[in-house]
Amino acid sequence: MAHGRILQAPGPVKQAANAMMRATADPRPARLPYFCECGDPDCLRAVWLSPAEYDRRRDDSREPLLSDDHRRPLARVG
Repeated sequence: MAHGRILQAPGPVKQAANAMMRATADPRPARLPYFCECGDPDCLRAVWLSPAEYDRRRDDSREPLLSDDHRRPLARVG
């Protein structure tokens, strides 16, 4: 059942949707709402980025785009 497969992998589905939105976005520096790419299939939080910010995030890392309240604090060393 396709619906079940989508719910099992919401992050990659949201990544694909974000890439499609970026590909069709106006290149001007207006901020756009991209999907939070967390693993919660019910999450519809937005990650607001300009097209250039989105491109930098994708070029720098394959880490998912996460809303501010879904970011994990960095572990302290020492």
